Amino acid sequence: MKRRNVLFLPNPAAVLGTSQAEYGKPVKKREPDFLVCYKGRWGILEVNGDDFHTGIVQTAKDHDRARIFKHYGVLCIEAYPLERCKNEASNVVDEFLTLLEKHK
Repeated sequence: MKRRNVLFLPNPAAVLGTSQAEYGKPVKKREPDFLVCYKGRWGILEVNGDDFHTGIVQTAKDHDRARIFKHYGVLCIEAYPLERCKNEASNVVDEFLTLLEKHK
């Protein structure tokens, strides 16, 4: 992403606030792999390695996590396999930015 005209934050600590109905509950903290701003649009690019993103239970947790960010307005969340990110980094970034640009 450094080769693109893109603002990106690797592993940012996202602190998710609570509503009045949830007052007193612990504030959640999540760390997406990359938070990206491109042409005024925000998205998350996730790199899915075998150790952390396999199995039905983990896949469900990944989807739950994505929905939390969508609740706050980050609607473009794309996950790519680790091997593809290693071997085709430029293609992954180009594909992600193309998808992000389509979000309004």
